Amino acid sequence: MTQQLESSFERMLAADSKLRIFNDMVPAGILVIRLHDGRVVFSNRYFNEAFGVDGPTLLGEHWEDFFVDREERQQMMVELSVQDEVRDFSLRLRGKDDRVLCGLASLAPIPVDDDDLLLFAFKDVTKLKRVEAELRELNEIKNRFLGMAAHDLRNPIGAIHALANMILTLDLEDGKKARFLQMISRTSDQMLALLNDLLDVSAIESSEFSLKRRTASLGTLLEERVSLVSINAEQKAIRLSCEVDDETDIELDPDRLSQAIDNLLTNAVKYSERGSKVEASVRRMGASLDLTVRDFGQGIAAGEIDRIFMPFEKLSSTPTAGEKSTGLGLAITKKIIEAHGGTVRVESELGEGSTFTLSFPLPMTEPPVSV
Repeated sequence: MTQQLESSFERMLAADSKLRIFNDMVPAGILVIRLHDGRVVFSNRYFNEAFGVDGPTLLGEHWEDFFVDREERQQMMVELSVQDEVRDFSLRLRGKDDRVLCGLASLAPIPVDDDDLLLFAFKDVTKLKRVEAELRELNEIKNRFLGMAAHDLRNPIGAIHALANMILTLDLEDGKKARFLQMISRTSDQMLALLNDLLDVSAIESSEFSLKRRTASLGTLLEERVSLVSINAEQKAIRLSCEVDDETDIELDPDRLSQAIDNLLTNAVKYSERGSKVEASVRRMGASLDLTVRDFGQGIAAGEIDRIFMPFEKLSSTPTAGEKSTGLGLAITKKIIEAHGGTVRVESELGEGSTFTLSFPLPMTEPPVSV
């Protein structure tokens, strides 16, 4: 049977020299079947590689075994049964490693001796399908971001609008006007923080995010940020301490790293109870320099730890004094640390607090040469 099939197609190749290029030169899968019984008589190298087989292995196989789904196969059979209608027909085949081959079948039989042959041409579209899936996922994420951002901006904009109208239309005492203006100022600050975070996320995701590195002391940078955040901590009677080792110089972007450290420190204060404490430190740990922020607040549920660095994630823990959060701070922090070549770790236990560690690899130093 195999020899008959093989010799039949060889005669077809001999009859039309143009078909010889299908075997090795055409960057597409070619499959030829015999119309009356659907048996394979030829497959070129591209097709064989996509299915992970040798050409002779496919000879005599039935073409129906390659289809992705039955509906396409049944439709093909319907088209073949209509003698007075000949047209191209699209179909998909499944190759090795779940590769998907998509192509056309010309439903115009090619007569060779006593056989009518059908020719199929396929292209491996597995990568295209994967890219399409990734684009769909990214589009869903984009839509979710836009929806969340719109929701988080709508409420403060509505509040500012209402307060401004009251100031303009009502005969208010100076003291009440001042309070309304303070509320407008605080609300606009929240909106500005959200917009800045959204712009940072956009820059990071679009590869427009770059660092301006210079040699600086990570310990000194932490002490500066602790000094600034201590003002917020004092309002909640939270003790904010800082300890740093000597020689903490590394290559860093002070502005971007300050942003990451501020996110950790403000979160620690935000989710800690009044009268609690927050500990910050920079320690040399072998081949790395570790910046740690530890709080003794609510902690994070075990099932939520994997989600804390995802944008706009809402967790069960809430700020203890009604502070606002954009839901983007930790996602931005992770991106900033990774851009520095570092990593972020978190250890937390519900009701016991959380510890965030930013770990930066230290440059390798040559060991002293013994004389």
